[in-house]
Amino acid sequence: MNSPVNIYTEWGPLKEVIIGDFYNYTIPTSIDDVDVSFRSFYNDNLFAEVRSLVRYRLNVYADDLKKYPEEIELERKEDLDNWVKVLESFGVLVKRPGQLDQIQEFKTPYWTNVTSPCGNIRDQFLIVGNDIIETSPLVRGRYFENDLVKDHFLGYFKRGARWTVAPRPRMLEESFDRSYFNQNPPDVDPTKFEIMFDGAQCLKFGRDIIFNVGNENHRLGMIWLQRHLGERFRVHEVAVTDNHIDGMFLPLRPGVLLMKGAMYEKRHLLPKPLQTWDVIRFADEDHYVGDDYDLLLASKGINVNVLSLDERHVVINELASQTIRTLEKHKFVPVPLRLRHSRIYSGAFHCSSLDIYRDETLEDYF
Repeated sequence: MNSPVNIYTEWGPLKEVIIGDFYNYTIPTSIDDVDVSFRSFYNDNLFAEVRSLVRYRLNVYADDLKKYPEEIELERKEDLDNWVKVLESFGVLVKRPGQLDQIQEFKTPYWTNVTSPCGNIRDQFLIVGNDIIETSPLVRGRYFENDLVKDHFLGYFKRGARWTVAPRPRMLEESFDRSYFNQNPPDVDPTKFEIMFDGAQCLKFGRDIIFNVGNENHRLGMIWLQRHLGERFRVHEVAVTDNHIDGMFLPLRPGVLLMKGAMYEKRHLLPKPLQTWDVIRFADEDHYVGDDYDLLLASKGINVNVLSLDERHVVINELASQTIRTLEKHKFVPVPLRLRHSRIYSGAFHCSSLDIYRDETLEDYF
């Protein structure tokens, strides 16, 4: 049976994709009083300079959160809907998650939190070959986010795809390794750390997968992934950021990487084969015109988060004018689009999409 799911790289000809939905997206009313999962996930962008202000809490309730103004929510929706139309004009089949119609509190045996929409859909899934992998959540509030796409996944499964769920963590207070930001308790027990990782910590290069590891939770996830995939694939550990690697750099085609400045200085940390690839510098971080809002969840270089439609066409934020010109000089065809509020929604084109089918086969690029 041929599988409807087929992904080995970030650049093969894209034929089907799921684009996220941000309706009913919520953020903490105060970042000085958050649970450990939120703090761990957004460390570099929100907490690196305010560590002493943070007060940890276990339970999060609806009253502790707020939505963005309706104008912002509608502008994000408008840009996503337009992006869908552009993708369809390229012959790409586009699907969307179910909408989070109601913000609800939910309770596990260990803690309480609040539901979230499936906006940055790449985070909680990793597709390798014909295998849909639901990854182990990093943020408590996203524990049931995957339910919003399970109708699609069930359809893919019935048509021949594999469907795997990575170990689901209990997400206890002692489950989190806080060593990245030097806040493990004095009596920390490393044997209590659980498997937690996101799909956006990984980049696919055929047989090779780059996996960013910021703590022991991630490392356990990397070990699990290598064991699960077996000898067909090689999973490489790198340590270049707190969590998601696609906010640092992305491969555009074999031999070419797009990198923002902070990653360019760390390129020696990549596997040796990648260190020989050509690098296009993302040139627009200092010229970003974006949100003026109290919580900027993503860095000013979020526009490096592009989506390749094939080895030539690259969907990129229209504000990245210098990088667009540079891409053209390197024989790429930029597809500039408006995507407002990427910093406050913590993701741009790559984060907000999940590749389902690229017309490609498994190859060795290293």
